[in-house]
Amino acid sequence: DVDSLEVIVDGLTVTTILIDAATADPTNPVVRLRADIPVDVSMAAIGSWVVLVAAGGAPLEPVHPDRGPFAVSNPIFLLR
Repeated sequence: DVDSLEVIVDGLTVTTILIDAATADPTNPVVRLRADIPVDVSMAAIGSWVVLVAAGGAPLEPVHPDRGPFAVSNPIFLLR
């Protein structure tokens, strides 16, 4: 399980969303978070990019000892 979602805009972390049982979809146990995340791109000259990083603290034993869950999205490019 992941327990946080970091939102990175143009290389800077703008927010970290905590993920727990309250954010999970009760009808679909695979969905941990379903949300709209506002992103301010007003400072971007030509456009911006967003990367999402999901991470968790529980170890991935026995497949990957001493490692936790971690995922990174491809960049999402935003044009104004």
